[in-house]
Amino acid sequence: MTDAKFHIRTVEYSELDQLLELEKEWPDHSRATPEELTLRIDKFQEGFFIAEDNSGIIASIICYPYRYQPDDLSNFHNWETVIKKCYHTQDSPITANALYIVSGTTKPTHHGSELFDSGVNHVVDLAKKLHKQYVVGGCLLPGYARYVQKHEKISADEYVFKKSQERFIDPLIEKYRRLNFFVPDTRHVIADYFLHAPSLNYSALVIKAL
Repeated sequence: MTDAKFHIRTVEYSELDQLLELEKEWPDHSRATPEELTLRIDKFQEGFFIAEDNSGIIASIICYPYRYQPDDLSNFHNWETVIKKCYHTQDSPITANALYIVSGTTKPTHHGSELFDSGVNHVVDLAKKLHKQYVVGGCLLPGYARYVQKHEKISADEYVFKKSQERFIDPLIEKYRRLNFFVPDTRHVIADYFLHAPSLNYSALVIKAL
């Protein structure tokens, strides 16, 4: 998909330096190393998308084939577990029924939600092409800590499903909702899934059924 502002395509190995620069959008402890980025390209290059404009690479979204069973979330203990199963085992991705969004990273730009929407839709299009049943993302809850501080102390389960004027109060959950992703139930709200202070270390698995 291309427009006048940016375009999205699969990554090339020669762009590793730009990818490392992009990783600086994350705290030190969360940044992918050169070896990790190279492994992600090695394992599934067609699922490693970058967005670029006239300034260079401004975003990436990375996905990998994975198994999702709505009634058994045992292989979603935390993000580290999922990444290990994706990239550090010999499990065949052919048997996977979903694409899991491993990572999404964006530099501050004026492209806004259009960039997010376009990146996620590229993953969805690839999942359809590969005849997968689902796209799954581990969604941070970037508004949770702020909400608890300003308004009321509620559980993460309550927060994930709380709406105001028909919109989810968490901005990232709402972004995914606009793209027809949903959190099926409270079991999909997971403590200590990914260390992220604004989310109080909670995440929610967002699902798009294809």
